[in-house]
Amino acid sequence: MNTKGNIALIGNDSLGSWWSFQGLGRLVIPAIAVVVGCSIGYGGWLYVLGSVVIAAFIFWPVQIAFGIYAFLVPFDSVSVLGTAEQGTTLTFWVGGASGLALLLTGLLQGRMSVPPRAAWWWATLILWVSVTMLWAIDPSTCVRKLPTIFGLLLLYLIAISLRVTKTELFWVAIAVILGGLIAGLYAAFSYYGGIAFQNERSSLIIAGRETDPNYFAASLLLPISLAIGMFASFPGWIKKGLTLLAVVTMGFAVLLSMSRGALVAIVLILLLYCYRLRANWHFLVVPALLGSLLAWMPTPFFQRLAGASASHGAGRLDIWHVGLALLKRYGLMGAGLDNFPLGYQQFAGLASRFPYHGYMRGAHNTFLNMAVENGIVGFGLFVAGLISQLRVAQHSRVRLAPPLVSYEAACYGLLVAGFFLDLFWWKLFWLAWILLALASRVDECQIRRNAITHHFY
Repeated sequence: MNTKGNIALIGNDSLGSWWSFQGLGRLVIPAIAVVVGCSIGYGGWLYVLGSVVIAAFIFWPVQIAFGIYAFLVPFDSVSVLGTAEQGTTLTFWVGGASGLALLLTGLLQGRMSVPPRAAWWWATLILWVSVTMLWAIDPSTCVRKLPTIFGLLLLYLIAISLRVTKTELFWVAIAVILGGLIAGLYAAFSYYGGIAFQNERSSLIIAGRETDPNYFAASLLLPISLAIGMFASFPGWIKKGLTLLAVVTMGFAVLLSMSRGALVAIVLILLLYCYRLRANWHFLVVPALLGSLLAWMPTPFFQRLAGASASHGAGRLDIWHVGLALLKRYGLMGAGLDNFPLGYQQFAGLASRFPYHGYMRGAHNTFLNMAVENGIVGFGLFVAGLISQLRVAQHSRVRLAPPLVSYEAACYGLLVAGFFLDLFWWKLFWLAWILLALASRVDECQIRRNAITHHFY
């Protein structure tokens, strides 16, 4: 397998012009230069910073707009605006701004295209989810969730309709890795500084806001997989060493979170890489180093692993037992968006440890949650969307080994984590599928251009 040939597909640019808004750039850049010069003269450093950001956006709209959003996704749970415990997050508004920037870029440069088939499955699913509000247990619960799901769908449709270049995708991937790396470092330092979730598990805790350790660990699966892909693709041990350091750091943060589902997902990601890359000898350094981190784990980590059976997977087996009863009741038409906890109330007594679990519980399983809330129609659309997008990646994988496998492995890892969490309506889940679609289409665009062959090493 020619790894070096594949590197070009994430590191070289063969589409687009030198800058983004060509004519606009020629007019705006001189004006920005004047503003920067005057601002420096008068000490207006905020204006300097704002001017630099505007200039960067004009030259690199995709990398800046979508890259900032991708960077912030691991911080989603702690970025709630205002003083309320729940509410609109910073990533919601950044995602909206990012979608608008991508749309303007595509329209002004003529880079918009028809979305792939998978997009229509997802769009139909969202429409069906909205319709279930008509017979939901509590329609008001559905209404509160609608802005989030339509925001995710719009960003998804706009992003995958834009023909991105290899360079743009590469730098967005770098932003993903940097976001995961900083979040992982912060969580690890906080843990050893005495700030932990329920006094034993590491998580992202900022200004009194905390992320569930399981979701925090899941948010690191995509950056870990992308960093592994770059390690497998980059030439030279300096670049390999930097990406390997990022993998180990984020892997350490996942282990400190003590999320068993994320641990299983990482194992699957590594196995998929070994299978796709035919267990290249230098790649085996990655699982070896990650495995060595177990020696540094605190005692609660091993206690949590050993107690998985006794606790019924932190009560998940009991919740799933109740969920199966809900499936019999609502499996045809669905209980309605975000209504699983309300349905759980009706059958909570079926849990073997009912007093422990209480009345209001989420499904803790993406697939069960989709089936109960959206019925057989919604679940079928959900599965069809997954299969359609993975099939496109499968057709492209032969020509794009480590880069595309990194996105593919992340999506499979999130699906595995989805057996233990409700992930579908989380931004981290949609970001992974957006990037997989973009990576698949970058390959598709490049194959149509004979001129790219001279870019291969």
